[in-house]
Amino acid sequence: MGTLHHRQGSVTVRQMGEIAMMALLELAIGTKIGRIVTGALAVVLAVIGFRVWLAAHDASTRHEALAGYVKQVELDAAKAKLAETERQLAAGRKALSQYAELLAAEQEKNRAADEALEQEIKFHEAELAAKGRSCHISDDDRRWLLKP
Repeated sequence: MGTLHHRQGSVTVRQMGEIAMMALLELAIGTKIGRIVTGALAVVLAVIGFRVWLAAHDASTRHEALAGYVKQVELDAAKAKLAETERQLAAGRKALSQYAELLAAEQEKNRAADEALEQEIKFHEAELAAKGRSCHISDDDRRWLLKP
């Protein structure tokens, strides 16, 4: 290390640094203005440290909150989709039931119409037979004529 020669002896650079630190410390603690400045500096450093910690803490908290929020939104969306699917399924079952009832009623109406037609044909054939006339239409001909 370098040395500095002074009238009272030689002082190393390290010793000069220590002396400067002691003088600064004496100024900071030893005088009223020094204590005020040192206290204010300590408060400022504490506030800065708190703000740095708070920013890091808020970022991690925000990330955790958003992750939880996303999961909740996805869960709510899945529940809504399930409810809509169940609603559509119930509506489909109801419509199917109504169409089954309509089909059964239509089939019954067609069966009754077929029976009435058969009765009319038999009545007409009996009338023709009573008058000495006959209808030479076979069952195959009749099925062909009745075919839609």
